[in-house]
Amino acid sequence: MADFTSLSADYPYPAIKVQAKNPNYARMMLSNIGDQNSEASSAALYLYDQIITAGEPEISGAFRLVRQAEEKHLELFCDVAFQLGADPRLWAVTGTNAQPMKYWSPQQLCYTANTKALLQNALALERATIAKYERQTQEIKDDAILLLLRRVLVDESMHVEIFRNLLCQVEARTPAPAALPATTSASCGLPAIAAL
Repeated sequence: MADFTSLSADYPYPAIKVQAKNPNYARMMLSNIGDQNSEASSAALYLYDQIITAGEPEISGAFRLVRQAEEKHLELFCDVAFQLGADPRLWAVTGTNAQPMKYWSPQQLCYTANTKALLQNALALERATIAKYERQTQEIKDDAILLLLRRVLVDESMHVEIFRNLLCQVEARTPAPAALPATTSASCGLPAIAAL
């Protein structure tokens, strides 16, 4: 059984002072804040998962600590979006003229009370987040934002390892079900576990 005290890396987040306002970078940060695959989604889902797994203290505690790290990421990305010239609400750019912004909604989350399925969902969400932030590091040329993204990626990689280990523990103690519940990561718009 693991003894979690923190699920973010042991070094501080960089102080962020962006080079200049940039609407393209601001759109990316808004996506990190309030898109379906965002820090708001992770924090909200992990709060739910923490409560649902209260009978399993190791898993519940891991969700609590990961949620706290995701909330810190949310705060940092909001600050960066604001510095870049965006209004850092829980929303993302849609790319359409009819509705240029879409507010974040808890309807986007994959709710399940099945411990194995919620760990699979969390693992898929973390992996999708890593892929998204890695793409952003290829597109963004502002050194301050790159430092932040790379620092956050360290945390997200830790979260993948934690969720993978917890999932292995759950699978080891649980006989394989005939089929997973309908609320798997693939049905929530995230990449399927096998594809990652």
